[in-house]
Amino acid sequence: MKSIIIEGCTSDITPDDKPALGVYGLEGVGKSRLAATAPGPIGLIALDKKSKRTFEAIATQLGTQVIVNTKPIMSDQDAIKMAIAEDIDKVKQTYNEITKRVLDLGMKFATHPDIQSIVVDTNSQFFDWILFAHFGRRNQIKPTSRGPANQVMIDFINAMRAKNLVVIHRSKEVWKATGATDKDGQPIKEPSGKYEQDGFKNIGAFLTLNVELISKRTRQDNLDDKFRIKVISCQTQVMLEGLDLHDKGISGSDITWENLMTIAGV
Repeated sequence: MKSIIIEGCTSDITPDDKPALGVYGLEGVGKSRLAATAPGPIGLIALDKKSKRTFEAIATQLGTQVIVNTKPIMSDQDAIKMAIAEDIDKVKQTYNEITKRVLDLGMKFATHPDIQSIVVDTNSQFFDWILFAHFGRRNQIKPTSRGPANQVMIDFINAMRAKNLVVIHRSKEVWKATGATDKDGQPIKEPSGKYEQDGFKNIGAFLTLNVELISKRTRQDNLDDKFRIKVISCQTQVMLEGLDLHDKGISGSDITWENLMTIAGV
């Protein structure tokens, strides 16, 4: 085969990025435990107040070294100030500063030679802050207006993939149309009993694997039946999408980074 030489190019197509896992689920289903099984040392971007407390117990149990931000990304003073703020420009400015703190911390982890994995807890919170930085604390934002905010999230995910990456999301229930309308002609919706990740909706397109953790109502001592994992999307093995991995031998305490990456073929 003829050797082709072009300045700035190579025939080596080894990927530049590392695997990335997205996980969502209700409280107490094992999201943090799964994240803590990623290769260590782990750089934890703790955005929720309970992040450190949750990881403290799990990391100690697993013997994983975790490096985390010393102070909260958003201080209590910032939170109270934003709760009562009326000047939208000041709100945007404050959230721009908070977003920058997350980006700066992420790059410290991404460029440090000893950090093997990065965990964002929760990425739902970070996306809220990005939206607030662009729009203020508005309740309704048109999807067509979110392009710049979405791109910040995409750039962040791509940058963090210099390391193994786990992004944790909260769950929100999907509401379905009933077919009826209210007095103003608006569709009436009701809870569907199904859940999706809260935050940037298209994040699965930028992750190796996106999964939902589920806790079934069963005997507390039967962990393999109680804690289950469902594949929402998988870039490397599309045939896994929609499957409960219990049938593949992954449930309970076997829900780990290593097992998921093995079944995903990475």
